[in-house]
Amino acid sequence: MAVILIINENKNNLIYIETIITEHFSDLKLLKAESPKEALLIANKELPDLIILDDFSAEMTGCDFCQKLKQNEPTKDIPIILLTAVDTPAEIKIKYVEAGVDIFLTKPIIPIDLTTTISAMLRIKAAENKLQKQKDYLHHPQTKSTKEIKPSKNIYHTLIDISSEGFGFIDEKERIYFANQATCNIFGYSKDEMIGKKLSELTTPESYQHILSQKSSSNESETQRYEIPILRKNGEQRLISIITTPKYTENGKHEGSISIFHDITEVKQKEKKQQNNHERLKLMNSIFRHNIANDLSVIKSAINIFQKEPSQEMLSEVINRVRKSLATIDIQRKQEAFIESYSNLEEYNLNDVLDKIIKLHSDIEITITGSGLVYANEKIYSLFENIISNSIIQRKSNKIDIRIFPQNIFCEIKLIDNGITIPKEIKDTIYDEEFHDNDAEHLGFSLQQLQQTIKEYNGNINIDKNESNGTFFIIELIKAIKL
Repeated sequence: MAVILIINENKNNLIYIETIITEHFSDLKLLKAESPKEALLIANKELPDLIILDDFSAEMTGCDFCQKLKQNEPTKDIPIILLTAVDTPAEIKIKYVEAGVDIFLTKPIIPIDLTTTISAMLRIKAAENKLQKQKDYLHHPQTKSTKEIKPSKNIYHTLIDISSEGFGFIDEKERIYFANQATCNIFGYSKDEMIGKKLSELTTPESYQHILSQKSSSNESETQRYEIPILRKNGEQRLISIITTPKYTENGKHEGSISIFHDITEVKQKEKKQQNNHERLKLMNSIFRHNIANDLSVIKSAINIFQKEPSQEMLSEVINRVRKSLATIDIQRKQEAFIESYSNLEEYNLNDVLDKIIKLHSDIEITITGSGLVYANEKIYSLFENIISNSIIQRKSNKIDIRIFPQNIFCEIKLIDNGITIPKEIKDTIYDEEFHDNDAEHLGFSLQQLQQTIKEYNGNINIDKNESNGTFFIIELIKAIKL
């Protein structure tokens, strides 16, 4: 059973983190500490597999705590997750890395980010522990001769080969002479292709030089951790973590290393999205405070004038500003709820999306007015391509007018064509999954699928008849907050 130590001076924060972990994991032992001294005592006694640390402000800083932990032989290899504020300066983070912190998570904590990071760190720690036990066993004075333990080595190779973690054995010339299937999957090569490859062939020149510089500046007997980009066989770039432990002969000669590889691309992407979401919330709050402060200032001035000289005009101004403030609060609430609930969506520039699609239909007159940023995913390209292609092919349009109107919460996109008009009597039912009408073959594609995609974005779609001829699509997508 894995053991996790949570350290936080705020008891409520401890309870919150404990709740997140216990709801996700059923086979963990949780230890808690509210002070650095207490935490060091528990860490030395229990030797946890992972520490989740919030910075201290009283008797000892988080940096001091990490240094003390890493200076102590029994606790020096315990991985540490540090909870940091959004605006923590880069130089502070560098100090923490030098003190021994492995992963940063930004507050406020998003449960899925915490649980996925814990899972990854525990898997890495478990793999490290297995390697250390193997190393201790092979170097123990009472261990059998090398000839006698060959069966045991074969068992280890089998266990490593079927492990979900990437394992690789690397010789003193940085060539891989063993790679398990998980490692092959990470790099995109077969086992035969991996054998003999150098690390320099699997990453960028800058990243390889980074590894060499870190090796030259550290103790050769120490386990090293790196986070570097790699190039898969198909040219795709991924981000991986490497934990490498030096390997020596019985005579103490360095003969290479044992490395653990873990693809952390998705974890880092989630961290980046989380950071962006926090930045958006921060910007939203700044705008919100500014708007409310302006309204309150106007209300205060209007009340002062009203007290001196009562008038309906000043009273109306107060009422209007109160309504405006309430509307601002409602917009803020909806935007915050959206960012928290739809963190998987990214920013898309509508003009860039539509420009790519328009190039595919150069023989049609398509105009765009306005601009806007919205939250969406890759489906946004097929969404607009389907609407435009359908308008051209099925409804025989030769002119499409696209108008973009950013509003408070939504960005409104109006697509107006001059093709065949969707009959009024069916326009309210065409989104139904079972919809079918022989006279409406000009619809061409499933508007029900189109509506589902827009709902994924928490948006809306309506269809209306154009004033003269054709069809009038009105799409509302959540407006992105530009950082």
